[in-house]
Amino acid sequence: MRAISRNLQFYVNKIVNGEPFAFSRYGDGEWLAILGETGQNCDGHRYFPDMGEELRQSLHSPYYHTVSPVARRVGERRIDDYLERVGLEDMEWHPGNVFVLASLAGELRPLVEAIRPLPMIYVGPTHLHDFMQREFPKTAYIEIHDKNAYLQRDATLDLILKFITRTRIEYKAIGFSAAMLTNCLIDALWLEHNNLTMIDFGSVFDPYAGVVNRSYMKGKDWQGLYRSNFESG
Repeated sequence: MRAISRNLQFYVNKIVNGEPFAFSRYGDGEWLAILGETGQNCDGHRYFPDMGEELRQSLHSPYYHTVSPVARRVGERRIDDYLERVGLEDMEWHPGNVFVLASLAGELRPLVEAIRPLPMIYVGPTHLHDFMQREFPKTAYIEIHDKNAYLQRDATLDLILKFITRTRIEYKAIGFSAAMLTNCLIDALWLEHNNLTMIDFGSVFDPYAGVVNRSYMKGKDWQGLYRSNFESG
């Protein structure tokens, strides 16, 4: 796996400069689905065969694919073998934890300030709804199920397309916290709607909405980090 280094400012600059991009994260759940495993990820999203096929196809699409540290649980050799088998051994992988690391360091504010003014569609679970609409007031929020969100794939995609094509608002970005469904939606949208920035935020906003359910979230001063990351200095 060919990992390249990109810091938070790289993505912030693109947003500020109006240069659309797609940022899709692949962690252990995505890789297990790609490799055809059965079962479910830590949040209760099952590895549906159709989803696994969509994820496999998404690796061939021309946008930023990112790898999260948790992907190591799958085994780097297994991942490398797969990529070589499908002719993707030389593809570039962006760092998938860049937003989380910035959040933990209290350095997420440049990203927050870059996307806060943008008309944005956000796809995520119920617990993020109020937080996202408060912090990013131009957000149109689409709720997905806490488990097995892939079963809502077509309905969610239809809703996104309605927001894009049937409203007078000119959306600039789509954010996602929709587990493995995220990758599938980005891939389904990017070819014809690559004038929009699409970002897989994963769980980065969860602790600010009161959900602390990842090991990296435990024992942190989230009130202090909220002030650093979201309040104006």
